[in-house]
Amino acid sequence: MRLPWTVVNEAAWKAANRTAGYGFMMLGCLLVIASLLPLWIDLVLFALIFVAVIAASLQGYVVYRRANARTS
Repeated sequence: MRLPWTVVNEAAWKAANRTAGYGFMMLGCLLVIASLLPLWIDLVLFALIFVAVIAASLQGYVVYRRANARTS
């Protein structure tokens, strides 16, 4: 995830990408299972993709802010 705060902070980069990696791996598995379920499940999964992106972005931002708070 290339965001302004992840580019300048290595810990934020690792945290955001670790969170995104775990989230997208779980969603990928759920997407395979969802192919056997009704169509509306796909809409729920797409909403969860949005949530995973927001969660990973926030994780990186929180790590970035904590690192900057210690150096200030």
